[in-house]
Amino acid sequence: MSISVPPVLYSKFPVRSQDSFYRQQVISLPYSFKNTIESVSVRAGCTLEVYDDSDFSDDAHAFEAPPTADLHHTLDRSFRTRSLDDDIESLRCWC
Repeated sequence: MSISVPPVLYSKFPVRSQDSFYRQQVISLPYSFKNTIESVSVRAGCTLEVYDDSDFSDDAHAFEAPPTADLHHTLDRSFRTRSLDDDIESLRCWC
């Protein structure tokens, strides 16, 4: 069974959970949030896939949280995700 659980996104600007775009499972970020994401948190057992453009292609990276713990990741602290720091425009999340 697949359920929609939104990831937590950390940006230079507030990303509130009541924003309508945030509750969706597949998200093309609104203009004001594009290219501002600096870190992510993914709930235990969920996967977050991020892309650096709005059409879910180019420079994709998946963050998979283990079944028993949430995953927290700052994009600029890893060589593998540094190119995505302030460069995410769309994402998908599933559990």
